[in-house]
Amino acid sequence: MRLPLILPRQPNRFRTYLDAEVSRLGLGMNLTMEVDGHAVLLALIRQGLGCSIDTVSAVAFEARPEEIRIMPLRSRLAMVLHLVVRHDGQLPEPLARLAAMIPEICSERIQAGFWPARSVSQNAAIGVRRKA
Repeated sequence: MRLPLILPRQPNRFRTYLDAEVSRLGLGMNLTMEVDGHAVLLALIRQGLGCSIDTVSAVAFEARPEEIRIMPLRSRLAMVLHLVVRHDGQLPEPLARLAAMIPEICSERIQAGFWPARSVSQNAAIGVRRKA
């Protein structure tokens, strides 16, 4: 399952970091578009043409909450990243499948002892309750 990604065009400090980390981890990306500027990136996401991975500080100022969702991602990267998607719930099919898998994956990681939590919230795809 590979999400259609829209990322900043090189040269871009974050993009350089992301490309290097993805390569280091042996992962791949489904890069569908490269753009100059976060305003263009967010406009394309609002149109439903893909999603992006970025730092929250890069997109939060221009992202309107009624149009764009910014969701934290757990990853093996050293930097905290967020998935940026349309707000209206019309997620691309791969992203919808991923969102449906998140609670199960989180539960498995918690039960295996990888994450210090006691359960996954059933009300939210990414809600995790900390151990008491």
